[in-house]
Amino acid sequence: MIRIPKRYRLYPTENQKSYLSKNIGAQRWLWNFALDKIKNEWEVNKKRINATHDVSSLLPQLKKDPQTQWLNEVNSTSLIHTLRNLDSAFKNFFRRIKQGKSPGYPKFKNKYKGRKSFAFHQGYNIDEKSGILNIPKCKGIKIEIHRPLNGILKTCTIINTPSGKYYASVLIEEDKELPKLKKVSEKTTIGIDMGIRVFATISSGEKSVSEDIVNPHIFEKKKKQLRRAQKSYLEKF
Repeated sequence: MIRIPKRYRLYPTENQKSYLSKNIGAQRWLWNFALDKIKNEWEVNKKRINATHDVSSLLPQLKKDPQTQWLNEVNSTSLIHTLRNLDSAFKNFFRRIKQGKSPGYPKFKNKYKGRKSFAFHQGYNIDEKSGILNIPKCKGIKIEIHRPLNGILKTCTIINTPSGKYYASVLIEEDKELPKLKKVSEKTTIGIDMGIRVFATISSGEKSVSEDIVNPHIFEKKKKQLRRAQKSYLEKF
């Protein structure tokens, strides 16, 4: 069994967009709320608490509180998913510390920066024939099925891109086996690490600072052309 992510374009109505945006905002708020709780508990009491268990137990009370009762309006599964993701972030943080690395501490989410999304793992379905996605508390979202699902639906992530477009990234479990890796011969194989300052570093130790491998600086050369193309595109609207 393998799990493959497939991404589909969504065409929500204005009311549906409002609901999706509310879920994205709730996911960001709960992440920051839980991270603040965990951070404060450690700094004040030197006690580690878990987002999935300790913070999730606060959700029933938060939904009754007049200031946060709006949490009842969003998908409760996505709230639990957010807390699980935060726990995963902390597990990765401590794992890297044990490995002797210097990882960054989990960060608070910014309303204007970073990916705008929310995820859930149950309570949704996709009708391929009619091109409809139904999620908890929001039915009938138009979805463009450009390739068949062919499998069991697992986690679904709704994404709002900076351009305002909406997508559904669906993790699908298929009854297939991973392809076998071909044997690699060290004598006839090299590794190349692509970078910014140094364009390429080869496993043999050679770097692109030599005249043999020159950094083309494609973005710098095309920057003016890109600005003109973007300006021309925006003038159409």
